[in-house]
Amino acid sequence: VKSLKQEYTGVYFERFILGNWVAAEGCIYPDYAKEPERYRLKRMPQDISFATVGVDFGGNKSAHAFVCVGFSKSLKKAYVLDEFYLKEEINPKRLEREFVKFIKKQKKRCPVYEAFCDNAESTLICGLRRAAENAGVAVDVRKAKKNRIVERIRFVNAMLAQNRLFVAERCSYVSEAMKSAVWDADAKEDTRLETGTVNVDSLDAFEYALEPYMRLMLETARGERRST
Repeated sequence: VKSLKQEYTGVYFERFILGNWVAAEGCIYPDYAKEPERYRLKRMPQDISFATVGVDFGGNKSAHAFVCVGFSKSLKKAYVLDEFYLKEEINPKRLEREFVKFIKKQKKRCPVYEAFCDNAESTLICGLRRAAENAGVAVDVRKAKKNRIVERIRFVNAMLAQNRLFVAERCSYVSEAMKSAVWDADAKEDTRLETGTVNVDSLDAFEYALEPYMRLMLETARGERRST
């Protein structure tokens, strides 16, 4: 029971632990919104094994966002290490330059071999892949898994509840997005509000970087709790 309680927070705690089938409303990440300092990363962690980069493409009033997430050994923790955010119209060549520059910057800190991009933009993904190859930057640029948003939200909340997710001070866009993200109170199903008032671009990029390892991270935590 204690182990299960550690996997849920907010609306999911109400539903799956307390048995109250409440509507999803208010803050999506209540633990982070209430106490962001608890998850603040003030220096580079020493236990990072590797990192990934999530990419969300802008357009139609949305922003281009890159987010680098580091993973500790044995996938015990995840760290939001750095970000790029640009809300303006730019051509593909500028986007490719910014991407290559961002990847090079991250590689100076920790091993980065994969970048996961919004799979709705195949042409832009090909451009990033080609730009990285031409610059001699070893990174596997691929399409993001794009699981259901509620699955990604549930995972992030579980990581926060277990004190396994931290955000670097420099990542102000991700931090503000997590504090301000809310549920759409008018939707019939659990839906994140996306009216342009909340920065969902940084959230998407952040989640794309996490997605490939979400299941493994939850299984690792469960296995450790069972062994103790």
